[in-house]
Amino acid sequence: ILGGAASLATLVAGPGARAAGERLVLHEWFRGPTHAVGRFRNNFTGEERKLAVDLRGRWNGRVLALFEDFFYADGERDQKTWFFERVGEGRYIGKRDDVIAPADVTTPQPDTVRFGYTADLKLASGVQRLDFDDTLTLRADGTVFNKAYVSRFFIPLGDVARAACRHGSSARAVPEAFRTSCGTGLVLMCSGEHDDPDARHRAAPGAD
Repeated sequence: ILGGAASLATLVAGPGARAAGERLVLHEWFRGPTHAVGRFRNNFTGEERKLAVDLRGRWNGRVLALFEDFFYADGERDQKTWFFERVGEGRYIGKRDDVIAPADVTTPQPDTVRFGYTADLKLASGVQRLDFDDTLTLRADGTVFNKAYVSRFFIPLGDVARAACRHGSSARAVPEAFRTSCGTGLVLMCSGEHDDPDARHRAAPGAD
């Protein structure tokens, strides 16, 4: 995630804003295809690195498997898979291969989900153990805004901001927009149909 380039500015949502008082239910909102655009900001250099993400969630009644394909403006790609096991109303236990210990996921407000975790990330400088403090907020336009603060040894390194929408065009088309909209920010149109998931997307453990 750490690195250089431009900024997140605009997300254009698809049809339909959320109804007043609508709740953010993790396994409902992220079930199926969703798409996000965002950036990482380095606290020390002020540099920003743009990214786009294709996500696909599968829910088996107990576990949400969330597959993430990352596309960076500089051409780098990455993949992550979260498994969120529901353990109560608005509560989940989150696991990922590079996450050190299960993350306690809570819903402190009806429209907000929070969780923190420590992960070993492969960076250009090698594997770094980093701490993340994530907040997801359902906005009035129906998108979900995700802000994650990144630190190491309690020293703030930067933050990740990304906005996600459903029912959109694949983020695979977005990196070209990075090169053409650097001065005006990103626009991701969340409308139209999404392609079928590729072969690596598999059902969550225990799914039929």
